[in-house]
Amino acid sequence: MFKLFFTVLVFNLCIVQNFASFAYGLPFRFYHGFFYRRCNFSFIYGICGVSPQPIDTLPYKLKASGYNYNPGTTITVTIDGDSFSGFYIRAFDEATREPLGSWEESTSLHAMDRCNAAIQADRKDKKSVELKWNSPPGRSGRVYFKNVIMKNNTTYWSNVILKGNKEENEKA
Repeated sequence: MFKLFFTVLVFNLCIVQNFASFAYGLPFRFYHGFFYRRCNFSFIYGICGVSPQPIDTLPYKLKASGYNYNPGTTITVTIDGDSFSGFYIRAFDEATREPLGSWEESTSLHAMDRCNAAIQADRKDKKSVELKWNSPPGRSGRVYFKNVIMKNNTTYWSNVILKGNKEENEKA
């Protein structure tokens, strides 16, 4: 009987502790653990019962220095605008839709090589980040970028696509 009571007590304390942490926002390690275990974007919907914002309300500018890649190409992706606390970004080949390439570690991001993705290095508010994506060796093609941008713990935009058209690239 005591063993059952003790088990139920510990289980309830764990639940209370987890829910209490949400009152002050998701802890940094939660975001990192959560994103590191999952590489796709479908999991983000409904974190803590909060749906993403409509894409037409996105208060950020995203731009890439290019979309064509060859071996050794580095493309700079910039996110700026209103302050935001987090991001998750992946690069995909336009023809195969497979994730590819790698991200350069910086003070702004942690590279997630397992997912060909990057995530913010900290939860501090930022107005702008500059990210460097490196193409894979032995491949060439066109790339597009898929993002999640988190303004705060309850406001985020998911499946934000950064994709160029061929004419844009030819002018660059």
